[in-house]
Amino acid sequence: ALNNRGYAYMKKEDFRNALKDFQLLFEKTDKKNAVACFNIGKCYSALKDYDEAIEYFLQNLTLNKNNKYSFFELGYCYASKAAPEKENALKYYSSAIEQDPKYYEPYLYRGTLYLFKFDNFKKAHEDLEKSIEINPRGKLSYLYNGIAYRDENNFLKAKDIFTKVIDQNPKYAEAYYERGI
Repeated sequence: ALNNRGYAYMKKEDFRNALKDFQLLFEKTDKKNAVACFNIGKCYSALKDYDEAIEYFLQNLTLNKNNKYSFFELGYCYASKAAPEKENALKYYSSAIEQDPKYYEPYLYRGTLYLFKFDNFKKAHEDLEKSIEINPRGKLSYLYNGIAYRDENNFLKAKDIFTKVIDQNPKYAEAYYERGI
């Protein structure tokens, strides 16, 4: 019941009440319920309390050592902190990819990390293109790949990519904006 109600709260974006239910469930299971532990981390992340989220995602890995989602969420939390810990973010995104090379989101987020925090266009393109290969409808992967080409002053390639994402998603205003810059 606590788990279901916690999910219901999460769906309503009431993360504080979801957190209470998942914490209670976690305590009732002597801190052995990996799902509750993961969801506590998700709630803290949604509340932007990244240090607490990191603590629970790390704890989740002690309960479920190959959880690609915990690795991904750790990468996200480290990248999202007020003072981003980009090396840790990179490490955990890479670990998520090691767990599942067909999981497109870590490629997308690691690609944006390379683009915006490392200014490494080559690696950004590699990851964003891999993300596109896995999920050809992933508009964010196209968008950030286009931004990377634009930032490299390869405007024709950027325009082609923005046009492609617009063709796939005609109501995607951000792509029109980026193509117009």
